Amino acid sequence: MFTLAPTMVAMTRPRCARSVVLTVFMLAAAGCSKAAPQDSQKAPSPQPSAPLPAPSPAATPVAPEPSAPTPAPQANCYSVSSPNLPLPLVVEWTTNGEVGVVNVGADDTLNVRTEASPTATLVAELEFDTRGIRATGQVCDMGGVHWYEVLSGSHRGWVNGKFIAPTLKPVDATAAWSARLGASEFATPSALVDALRAQLNRGEPQAEGRFETVLLGLAVRGGDAVAELRSCCALDDSVAGDQTTLRLHQQNTNWKLVRATKHTLCYRGVNARGDLCS
Repeated sequence: MFTLAPTMVAMTRPRCARSVVLTVFMLAAAGCSKAAPQDSQKAPSPQPSAPLPAPSPAATPVAPEPSAPTPAPQANCYSVSSPNLPLPLVVEWTTNGEVGVVNVGADDTLNVRTEASPTATLVAELEFDTRGIRATGQVCDMGGVHWYEVLSGSHRGWVNGKFIAPTLKPVDATAAWSARLGASEFATPSALVDALRAQLNRGEPQAEGRFETVLLGLAVRGGDAVAELRSCCALDDSVAGDQTTLRLHQQNTNWKLVRATKHTLCYRGVNARGDLCS
């Protein structure tokens, strides 16, 4: 009896050991199977990005539609003796009297054309101080601009009415204009003219209106110069202002006023003596 017990004990120990070993192995295997997913987890593979849209082609500029050319105004022409002559075209000097070139600088001329149009063929060029121009009695209204047919010397043609007007007999104004200059000296003709204009535009309004003097043009030829001044306007509805021609001369290094000739401009015409606007 006592000899068998050790044998049985000895026989049962390996079985327990195998159970323990098997248990440990199974636990280890179980532990490994839980950790495996974390170790084997892979970073997600990048998804292919969507292709960038192709740049849209630049818009081709569209040329604007060419606008239709503005039609030239049509001239409505009349004879001053016509009973249907519009009132704005009734001018006394067109049937009786002479006119002169006005509003043209000493360095410019007035164009005379074959028709009442600024694009018509040029017939002649009248100097800024031309007088003795006579009207034929024909007048045209071209888009609100009045054109008159005139005779000047051997020339016959049409001129823009803005640049002709009846004028009174010329008046020598040299003494009065020289007094305005005094003993001042001027190195250039323009300085002399500017001094005169400043004197004329400095005063208070005159009894018959405020005269503002502007320079129409200045022409210099060597030691001589000519300036054309326009003074406007009077409250008298028959007087359109004054236009004065200044003739200058260079003496040594200074410029002097030699002569001043004034013409009074009239709206409608001149009396028989030529000394009053009608």
